[in-house]
Amino acid sequence: MLGPTTVLHPLAQRFRRFFEEVWDNQQRVEILGWKHTGAGSDVALRYRASRATQYVIEHVQSTGVGLGGATYSTSNRVSRTRVDCRQNRQQDATITRNGTDDYYVWLIPSFEDEPGTYTDMDGADGDDFMAFLYLGT
Repeated sequence: MLGPTTVLHPLAQRFRRFFEEVWDNQQRVEILGWKHTGAGSDVALRYRASRATQYVIEHVQSTGVGLGGATYSTSNRVSRTRVDCRQNRQQDATITRNGTDDYYVWLIPSFEDEPGTYTDMDGADGDDFMAFLYLGT
């Protein structure tokens, strides 16, 4: 594994930079970590969008009646928030749970085609680049 102090041949360094740039120019979201203190407590979530990702939709569902369950639903949900990641790719979110229902979060890359018109990479009309996390009760 290559670490930050690994010395590479100059040609290998160019290839590594090229592949890192290609990887970071994809529509994707990386979950960096999450924390909670027990059932019913808030979940603190940290994620980072790639350079190509302008917005991330924080889409939360639960097993509560009409709130989507464990299968992604574009219409049934607890909450759905579009977060602007153009200035700060790393974001923190707080998700409130009730202690009885199971909670799930999808982090969906999104970009603005024209003012007020967005393409969400949720698989509904095209590519699915969502990150998914089960949050417990």
